[in-house]
Amino acid sequence: TNNIRIFTEFHYKGFIADLAIVKLIDQPGKSHLQEEVESVLAILEVKYKRNGNEKPFVDDVLKIKRYMNTAPKDLTQFYLAFIHEIEYGNIEESWLSKSQQKWAKGRLTELSGNYVEDEMEWKVLSYNGMNEGSIWNYRFTEEELKLA
Repeated sequence: TNNIRIFTEFHYKGFIADLAIVKLIDQPGKSHLQEEVESVLAILEVKYKRNGNEKPFVDDVLKIKRYMNTAPKDLTQFYLAFIHEIEYGNIEESWLSKSQQKWAKGRLTELSGNYVEDEMEWKVLSYNGMNEGSIWNYRFTEEELKLA
């Protein structure tokens, strides 16, 4: 009804986004759907690593910044969806530094999961102003995860 579509590996501003939610033109179907995109509503960079270093996650933060710099007036919302199955001792609240949080304001939401004290912790940090005042945080143990 609303001509909303989800694309994986979406070509966006000279890059390839992991996932995009788009609105198509009113009468799609005359050419390839990717050529009939009216607006890009959301871009998601998704990363899952069972272990290893943080570099792939940091790289996606920088990729999102490049998207924003390429189209600064664009109304697209951006999301970082990260699962890193390792233990973090003194993890920061955010994958973004304080200076990165400034450019994220109004356009970015972080969704992340990692272990803290043997419990998987899930967080949503919204810089886009759409969910002001709400910080979602949930923890459960590895055993509870296996029961689900």
